[in-house]
Formats: sequence, structure tokens, C-alpha cells
Amino acid sequence: MPKDIPKQIGVLVRAARERADLTQEQLAALTNIDKDSISLIERGGTFPSLRSMYDLASGLKVSVIDLIPLEAASKSLSRQKGEAEILTLLREVSDKQLPHVRDLLALFIRSR
Repeated sequence: MPKDIPKQIGVLVRAARERADLTQEQLAALTNIDKDSISLIERGGTFPSLRSMYDLASGLKVSVIDLIPLEAASKSLSRQKGEAEILTLLREVSDKQLPHVRDLLALFIRSR
């Protein structure tokens, strides 16, 4: 297992917390995890347990899978954070809007 997995998890947790507009203290109040432990997780200082991941996901109103780096070895931390933010936005798009968002994204990518 690559050594930077805890750091990548931390990036995803922090990005989700910031998207939820929560402080570490507020997230601690929503979970069974104290603020210092949340800070340690976000800094990549520990590998959170599955229970902690579940509690964090519940408090952040995301899926546990949203907090797991899927292609960890090949992506920078900033790319993972950006992709996580885009996926969060996509979840808010209606079924009717999704084809338009896809077309806009494809147009943007092709215009580079």
C-alpha cells in the first residue's frame, strides 16, 4: 500500500468538509470523532478506521466511497481534490440537466 494513502484520504475529507461549509469542530459534533482526530486525519497523520470513515461520511452527508482515493498512485492530491469537488457538483445536477452539463464539459475540454 502506498504511504501517501492516509494523506490522500485527508485531502478528500477536508475537501468534503469545506464543501459542506463545516469547521472541524462542527464536524466533530456531528460524528463520534473528536476535533483533534479529525485534524490528524485531514493532515494524513493516521489511517482512519472503517468506523471513522463511516462516521465522517455520515457527518459530511457523502458516501464513504467519496472519501477513498480510487486511483491514488496516478493522481496528485490537488487533482483528487478537484475531481471530488466536481463529483459533488454533479450529484446536484438533475437528470434533465446532466446531458447539458456533459456537453458543456466536452466543449470546454475540446476548446483547450
